[in-house]
Amino acid sequence: DYREETYLENIIGGPLYLSQPKLPKLPFPTLEESIQKLLLTSLPLSKSEGEVQIFLQACQDFPQQAAYLYKRLKSRQIGDMKDSSWCQLWWNTAKYLQARDPLPLSTSYCFILNDDTTLPKNNPKFLGILRGASVLVAVAEYRKLVCSGNLSCETVGKKEPKTPLCSVAFKYMFNSCRIPNRKQDTYKIYDPSLKKHCIVACKGHFFAVDFVDDVGNALPLHYMVNSLQQCVEKSNLYDKQPGLGILTSSDRDSWADARKELKQLGGPKMENALEKLESGAFLLCLDNEETVSEEQCGILFWKGGLRSKHNRWYDKSIQFVCSKNGKLGFIGEHSMVDGMPTIGLCAHVSNKKYFDIFEKKLGDFIGIRDLGTATKVEHLFLDSFDDIIANKRINDYLEKASKDFSALSFDQELTVKHFEGYGDIFMKRNNFPPDAYVQMAIQLAAYRLFGTFTAGFAGCTGRYFMHGRTQSIRSVSRFSKLFIQSVSKTSKRDSQNSETRKNRLELFRAATRSYQNYRNEALKGKDVDNFLFGLSMLICENDKVPTLFKNPLYLRSNYWRVCTSSLPYLLCIRSQVHDGIAIGYQLKASSCLFTITSSKKNNFTSNFSRLLGDALEEIKSLIETDLFSQSKI
Repeated sequence: DYREETYLENIIGGPLYLSQPKLPKLPFPTLEESIQKLLLTSLPLSKSEGEVQIFLQACQDFPQQAAYLYKRLKSRQIGDMKDSSWCQLWWNTAKYLQARDPLPLSTSYCFILNDDTTLPKNNPKFLGILRGASVLVAVAEYRKLVCSGNLSCETVGKKEPKTPLCSVAFKYMFNSCRIPNRKQDTYKIYDPSLKKHCIVACKGHFFAVDFVDDVGNALPLHYMVNSLQQCVEKSNLYDKQPGLGILTSSDRDSWADARKELKQLGGPKMENALEKLESGAFLLCLDNEETVSEEQCGILFWKGGLRSKHNRWYDKSIQFVCSKNGKLGFIGEHSMVDGMPTIGLCAHVSNKKYFDIFEKKLGDFIGIRDLGTATKVEHLFLDSFDDIIANKRINDYLEKASKDFSALSFDQELTVKHFEGYGDIFMKRNNFPPDAYVQMAIQLAAYRLFGTFTAGFAGCTGRYFMHGRTQSIRSVSRFSKLFIQSVSKTSKRDSQNSETRKNRLELFRAATRSYQNYRNEALKGKDVDNFLFGLSMLICENDKVPTLFKNPLYLRSNYWRVCTSSLPYLLCIRSQVHDGIAIGYQLKASSCLFTITSSKKNNFTSNFSRLLGDALEEIKSLIETDLFSQSKI
């Protein structure tokens, strides 16, 4: 519950939390408004006229059948949750902390960050350490801004005064960790003013490394380099190590049982080591693998590569992953922090170049009491190695976790699509919202892949409201279906007809407008899925459940075979259903970048990549032909 740590905002103060008390509370649509949105986005998925009629009747009955649930939700909004979002506690628990699935390749998300071209190339084997040291400096700077409250509150809008966004997630960004428990996990945050260390993972070993001074300033770069070099050297001393990090990739109940077993085996030593790791500011993973392409980076950062699966601690809220040749990725634990609040951190780390930090003089760093002890590196769990390796129960947990993660990773296929034909400049120049434009191309490609219309999901932020999380956008609509039908069911002769092309372009415009309208409603807190999720959470044992909630067409509209997300960095996410695909995309001025993931047995990703490129080219051709016709006139 976000409210449990609200008091910290008053203690921390500063511009980061200045607008928090003034933020509006999350609203929800009326029952009638929700039905209109459902009709627009569900009917295109119908398979028969009979199914349509049954669905229409369920929608007609819904306002009356769900009136008691609406009343309960309203009471919750103005009663128990009046000082928060009516949705956040359900979202944090039911969607995340109560979920028993493994975190990696599931709820955790991954960014592929920009290269640092200033890294010295004269000693390639040290590139990972040098990039890692730069990350430590950059994160220390950003962490101090966050923990002091001096980071500017994020705002949106072109006109002044701009609209502030909720800052609650920043409290869970540093010195925090998810803690496994049976049935429901917990989340623990530690006082950053009392913790000067971060955690470094290397070859499955974990080290506590001081990276800030007594007042929270970053230690000098060469001290960071020295500390990371120590971590590498210490990890090379031991041929055998238990690789405890792999346990955090297990299903949550198995990890909870294994953690309990570890604590019983190791006693106070293990308790202290776990707390040291969990209280660290963040985790830096120094991987012993080299990557070149975005696809290779995605496989390493998102899937653990060939031999780095044990070099993670997935419970940590923030992990930066650095390859041996200096490529950088980011892994976020999703339960308390969505992707958008971490963009500022990733931007700061990406923009903080090694050469700029290297040029900084030692005197620029203040508050260092004793530089002689700054490079102390503590090897966690070392005292318990022999006991762990000799313990059969722990080894059974480790073996099962390793096998399960390997199977999970092997099952997931990742393809990166570089589309160089054009980017968002072309879309904006022709008066199309880029996000809506790309969503229609994705739908067209998905229709051709699946051979039918399928439900699609895109997320947008709910941070316009206090304790807002993610709002859901239904990407399929009556208008998108009409557009896709128009380009999929016409002959070559018809496609060359000027009237046909004009009509097709109008349908495309209508489809993008419909998507944009739904997106705008979602940003206002009026999306239908969160609202219906809230109503469903209020159904008690002996209540009469509205027929809509059991309707096949409604359930199909919630079965998102196409799951998408767009952020400024290339994003790797997993499909929400076994026979679906997930697409992360990054729009640039003259190009588009896509990550496409799916279960390997589906054989979807390469086919979808090709179809998506075709769809983008086809839409561009449609627009350019229309422009050419207008110029001739």
